[in-house]
Amino acid sequence: MGLYQEKRKAMRILLVDLDHNLLEVLRGNLATLGFQVKISESGAAALEELSRGTYTTVLVGDELADMSGHELCRSIRGHIRTHLLYLILMPRKQAEHAGNNLARPDDVLAKPFAMPELIAALLTAERRMSPTVQGLAA
Repeated sequence: MGLYQEKRKAMRILLVDLDHNLLEVLRGNLATLGFQVKISESGAAALEELSRGTYTTVLVGDELADMSGHELCRSIRGHIRTHLLYLILMPRKQAEHAGNNLARPDDVLAKPFAMPELIAALLTAERRMSPTVQGLAA
């Protein structure tokens, strides 16, 4: 197994969105590429999953069953005690994110997006979360 494949396998991703079909498609595509992926359709379930497991990246849709994506990002930032978590917000339109810096996602990937865009965002997350980059930021 190459270094690239090992890095992908080490990335644990939690996908959170109200659209079950989107979650299943993303999970299937990302798993095929070697990423470890879990899905959740509500903010409460995502917070519970984050309290039980260790994830490197969370992709959050803008609409969830019980809260907005911005609210979930704020909850994660306020309650999850780790700096090793990379948040990507997935609003339907880029403009929906403008001015909402309280949620503090690390990246924004507006829907609809192509898989290469998502992979690029995940690789950016991996680079930013690597020990070398963390050491420089400290």
